[in-house]
Amino acid sequence: MVPPQATAPALIIVGFLMMSALTEMEDEAEAQREGRQPRRLAGIDFTDLGTGLAAALTIMIMPFTFSITDGIGIGFLAFAVIRTAQGRARDLHPFMWIASVAFLLYFLVPFLQETFSWI
Repeated sequence: MVPPQATAPALIIVGFLMMSALTEMEDEAEAQREGRQPRRLAGIDFTDLGTGLAAALTIMIMPFTFSITDGIGIGFLAFAVIRTAQGRARDLHPFMWIASVAFLLYFLVPFLQETFSWI
């Protein structure tokens, strides 16, 4: 009854929350046993929405599309969009903007070619 366009974003957010909760619990338990402060998994701060969601999308998109390039491109775009939505667009390095625009073109050009029958 619910179209896939409505369920897909919810499933992505749920996957992100599951991944972040799991890594936090594992690290907290391990740190408690060793008597140290918890650290971030692989240097990814899942408590920061911009970094964590972009990393989670990158990790999820790669196997779904069978393309490392697509996964990295979605991660770059997600990071830039989230930082902009947070009002922290000035925090992005100019090369991040350049890469994000390049990936946007990478995804848009085939779509436009197919839609408008460009050669």
